[in-house]
Amino acid sequence: MPPPREWVRPDCDDAQWTEGVGGFGPHRTPGAVVRTLWCTDRIWLRRRIEVPDPRHDRLWLRLHHEEDVERDLHGRRVLRRSGVLTSDEMVPLPPEMAREIAAGSLTIDVTCRQTRGGQYRDVGLLREEPR
Repeated sequence: MPPPREWVRPDCDDAQWTEGVGGFGPHRTPGAVVRTLWCTDRIWLRRRIEVPDPRHDRLWLRLHHEEDVERDLHGRRVLRRSGVLTSDEMVPLPPEMAREIAAGSLTIDVTCRQTRGGQYRDVGLLREEPR
């Protein structure tokens, strides 16, 4: 069942959501590290992380998905892609968005649609440390 329309808002009440550990998919998907079984045609994922330092020179989205994916950071769409990735891909977050992220709680929201073949989804946001 889909979540409410406002599910990507940082203040959306997700207390009743089922919890699982990433990655999500069936155990037969090649190249996937499945820790939580996902066998439906859609999945909606939310993750809150604590950002200890607001000085982010470079932030990266870590992607691994089979089929269509949309990703939001703190209620703002940052990525929409179609197709299949069979391994992790690192996508730099636009610098203007990285600068807007302040210390404190950040919500990552992801939805993925599956229509055929293998099935896998994992969520990640990585920070490149200043040198």
